[in-house]
Amino acid sequence: MTLDNQHEEKVRGAFAALIDTTPLGVEFDELNDVRPTTSVHRVSSLGRRRGLWVAVGAAATVLVLVGGVAWLVPLDGGFTPAHEPVVKTTIPAAPPPTSQEITVAWTNGRNHPGQGPLFRTIVGTSFGFLGADRSGTLWHSPDGMSWEPTLTELKGVSVASSGSTTLVSGVRSGRAVLLRSVDGVEWSEVDRSEVPEQVRDLVATTPSGLTWLGSAYGSSEGVLAVVDADRVTTVHEPPWDEHVCCGTTTLLQVGGNVVAYQYDGNSPQFSHAWEYLGNRKWSDTFDVPLSIEHAVVGDTMLKFDHTHATCCSNPILGESLWPLLSSNDGITWTDTGQISGHDVHSLHVNAGLSFWIYGPQIGGGGNDIEVVPGTTLWLSTDGQNWQRLDIPQGIDERFQHGPTGFVHVAGETIFIFYNSEDELADQYWVGTVETN
Repeated sequence: MTLDNQHEEKVRGAFAALIDTTPLGVEFDELNDVRPTTSVHRVSSLGRRRGLWVAVGAAATVLVLVGGVAWLVPLDGGFTPAHEPVVKTTIPAAPPPTSQEITVAWTNGRNHPGQGPLFRTIVGTSFGFLGADRSGTLWHSPDGMSWEPTLTELKGVSVASSGSTTLVSGVRSGRAVLLRSVDGVEWSEVDRSEVPEQVRDLVATTPSGLTWLGSAYGSSEGVLAVVDADRVTTVHEPPWDEHVCCGTTTLLQVGGNVVAYQYDGNSPQFSHAWEYLGNRKWSDTFDVPLSIEHAVVGDTMLKFDHTHATCCSNPILGESLWPLLSSNDGITWTDTGQISGHDVHSLHVNAGLSFWIYGPQIGGGGNDIEVVPGTTLWLSTDGQNWQRLDIPQGIDERFQHGPTGFVHVAGETIFIFYNSEDELADQYWVGTVETN
């Protein structure tokens, strides 16, 4: 069964509207009404931490892409030295988002080898979805249900999208190539001669063109490259510690700022951040509240404070409260409330194009929202008012008391994957999100 074609048109329209209405070439003033919950801009030195944290289990890279948000700091020049004052153009702060009712229409599908739940990455684009599977093949879907291979001449594919622009990296005829498209039909090759040949995995790209290319998927290694149209104009090393084991590294664009975060659950735990200043320059390291992941909609970022998170063993019994934090610049954070969880090790938040979704980490470790039959997810369009969403019913009997499922969000679509030992029996649900 395929989803309604109106959903595809809606996603395209949403991306186009965001892109067309985004202001360019200015910087936001810091918002004076944000109450930080932790001190910022504290300089610290990152040591090399290699201990294994059981909660994460394996190195993981988390990316949040903010479709349609414009780059508001210079990329390839115009950087103001630190000893000179930085003059910013003042513009009115955006009005706070309003809460809207959210409805989700679920469609059930079955997986085939190399599709659906076996995807390593799924990204939402203006022309549907692209997924890179575990064998390095690229797939396209207009609706999240029906998938077909695309760009089949490429091997070892990785993909990332800013919403308006999509990049695909792979190997063609033994040579690393980087392709760029805005419509999924015409693909142009980007001159990546400034990027080392062995650095091939595409981890993240932003509307600014700042792109993270890694040498090993799931690690923090690699280079940061500015992709301008069909060429790479700038290449530099990431500011974070590439040798941190088993944490997460995140590159985000929010409120006119690009900020990189690095988290590690080893003892002593830490969560560091760096603000991008343009022209290859990053701020000094500063501390932010401990969190595995960040979720951005428009100019607002949410995350749960994971200072007291545990993992992997028997579930925590009883109620626990998780601080939900908000930021409009990625630097200062406000405690917006204490969210209760029941029998979970932590709560996780993710974001679609216009909504946030949060749910539990039940106890399997990792960074995903986890679901079993009976789990409740919560949705919001403003980050303050949340509505309950039960997971879809009608799963085959073998899944009623079976494996844990995982939630993935791309564009305006929620994917729930249920994996079993039999790949042909794996199931996934696709939820089309609509706001009123």
